[in-house]
Amino acid sequence: MQHSDSRPLKKAGLEEKAVADELLLYDPEQERAVSLNSSATMIWSLCDGTRTTDDIAGSLASGLGVTPEDLLEDVRTAIWDMFLNGLIDFE
Repeated sequence: MQHSDSRPLKKAGLEEKAVADELLLYDPEQERAVSLNSSATMIWSLCDGTRTTDDIAGSLASGLGVTPEDLLEDVRTAIWDMFLNGLIDFE
């Protein structure tokens, strides 16, 4: 899985379209679309290659009034799923 110092980065070339409370990502190379729910969209927005997974959990936690530890496993799982779906790479 990912290391604590891994920095997730959105894959270049993906097209994004907001649909209701979800985000639709389309990969023209793979001719494939993936839909992210609102929680995954918040995580996606922070995958810019400058933040670690722990940093992302911390950023989300401060806005939600919980501790980063409360979110860390869910954030790791979401990021790993995005990686497996070809949406992100790691710096």
